Amino acid sequence: MKKIIFLFLISLLLIPQVCFGAAANHFIKASASGGDGTTWATAWNLAEFETDIEGSSEAGDQYFIMADATYTFTQSISTVRDGATTNHIRVIGVKDGTTAEPPTSSDYAYDDDRPLWALGAFVWFSDNYWTLKNIRATSTAGSPFRIDTGDMTNVKIYNSSTNSGRLGIIFITGMAFNCEVISNRGYGFNSGSSARFIANYIHNCGINGFFLTSDIGVTVEDNLVISCATGVDWVGSAFGKMSNNTIYEFTLGVDCSTARQMIFLNNDIDTGTTGISWDTANNTNILDYNNYFNLGTDITNATKGDNATALDSEFAGVTLLSGSSGTYAGTTFDAEEAIDMSSIVVNRDYIWIKSGTGMTAGHSLITSVDDGADQVVCDIDSGENVAGDIVWSIVTGHDFAIGNNLRGQGFPGEFPAGLSTGHLDIGAVQVPSATTIYDSTIYDATIF
Repeated sequence: MKKIIFLFLISLLLIPQVCFGAAANHFIKASASGGDGTTWATAWNLAEFETDIEGSSEAGDQYFIMADATYTFTQSISTVRDGATTNHIRVIGVKDGTTAEPPTSSDYAYDDDRPLWALGAFVWFSDNYWTLKNIRATSTAGSPFRIDTGDMTNVKIYNSSTNSGRLGIIFITGMAFNCEVISNRGYGFNSGSSARFIANYIHNCGINGFFLTSDIGVTVEDNLVISCATGVDWVGSAFGKMSNNTIYEFTLGVDCSTARQMIFLNNDIDTGTTGISWDTANNTNILDYNNYFNLGTDITNATKGDNATALDSEFAGVTLLSGSSGTYAGTTFDAEEAIDMSSIVVNRDYIWIKSGTGMTAGHSLITSVDDGADQVVCDIDSGENVAGDIVWSIVTGHDFAIGNNLRGQGFPGEFPAGLSTGHLDIGAVQVPSATTIYDSTIYDATIF
């Protein structure tokens, strides 16, 4: 009998720990006075959410964050609690007024309906197997978002710090899909491992849109990288893939440094000083079907490929405002020349201060505009300039859908053996099929 009891006790120790816990749905409201978090009526407030995330979260837990008010963080959230490889811990933003328990995808929040996290100098750090969806955040921290292993979808982060080198989002291993990242004087995405970045909008980053240091392969596909000093920096990387991205307005579009065995296809590299550059000649990479337009130098220490193009992207709705004679006082920029600023949308568009006496180079959000006076007011102070030598730019419109020039020009073109022909577009924003017009000079009529 004693032997049976002993074997029973040993068997209990061998049962996986996950069997002892039950994944739960938790409900969080910024305006909640406190509760047990099991319903919207008894929702947790931010402090209770922070406590549970750090101390009790487990695989399968779902935290639904209602966009009823701003969540002003008073401490960092740093948790070493893990989900499971096929059962993540999920943090999901839902619209204000959601009543479903649990919410469904129809309750998910998008754009300005997403919950707003005012992180300030605090950070969000989660360990392995986490999912973060439908969240907006503002920050001045060094690295406001970090997920070691997991994924992000529909997350926006604006790092408005005036300190150089600040980050937007760090991934060790994971995926980022349909996210927006802005870092005034720093980096957008950073990864040192096998992350995948798909269909994101990275813009107005003072140093790099992407800072990638992995030698085990990173995928960068279908992203818009707009108005970043360097669009994509592949320092020390290997085995990466970069395809169907639009990189627009930059000093250096793609910095490959010593990157090796990379694949670059169907990227639209438009308006900048240098398109792609390696430190020294490197013949281990595959480059072809990329478009190079309006550049000082297309490529350095590499060959573009036989199918490279040099065509105007004909973006559907993009305007680049720029000049070199502006002044700055407090947070007010004066173009000191007649500029049509009617296309600027406040609290959406950003000004890029590239250089100027007494100025700190970087980006800032435009909070008001006086078109008649050729002035914009910004959210941060970038310096004082009366010399009138500021070099600046503002991108408006943001509709990067390509025109006819790049339609059907990308890889795959003709497959081996010549029996099939592909017709991918070049760039991140493909032409919607509903508006595609047949053009016999682009498309092979036999495919219709």
